Amino acid sequence: EMKMQITNILKEILQNKFEMEDLIKVGKSIFEVGSLNQFWSKIYARLYKRVADEYPLMKTICEKNFDSFMELFATIRYISSDENYDLFCDINKENSKRQALSSFFVNLMNESMISTKKVKELLLSLRSLLNEKINEEGNQDIVNEIIENIGIITSNGSRNLEMSEEEFWEEYYNYLEAMSESERSDYKSLTSKSLFKLMDLIEEL
Repeated sequence: EMKMQITNILKEILQNKFEMEDLIKVGKSIFEVGSLNQFWSKIYARLYKRVADEYPLMKTICEKNFDSFMELFATIRYISSDENYDLFCDINKENSKRQALSSFFVNLMNESMISTKKVKELLLSLRSLLNEKINEEGNQDIVNEIIENIGIITSNGSRNLEMSEEEFWEEYYNYLEAMSESERSDYKSLTSKSLFKLMDLIEEL
């Protein structure tokens, strides 16, 4: 059913002539839907690619949307359900959307809709945030979320990143490998969950 809906949307887009304003709306809509569920992100990335093949301007719109959606990665929050249940639920939704975006972004990169440079910048931003939060008390859940997103991006984008950003990829891999060999006591907010995630990631890469 979902594939049929996507096919119908694609047919409508390709059979009609769109103005610039319409294309911007279409591009943003695909981004919004693509960020709802990471399991559908590859399909929506391919959809975006097919639209861009017909309307090359969509690639520029894609990069602008990428920049605007990056704000979700600037701040990663945590609060316990006991402290504020409504906010706890909101943050869980934010986390799900962020993970779906990570998947969508890397799939867009794999479709050559987003440059490897932009994904590299995202990974560097996440690493910087990780280095900050992992050395502070009480950030265990935030650290888990950062590493989860790093895992999504690197596991799905390793091939293209290694080919296009070889020096960066080697350095980033070494960083992740060193982190995976850490002890919980080495950092104030490193959890067993994050360590196992990193070890699995290194084994996969």
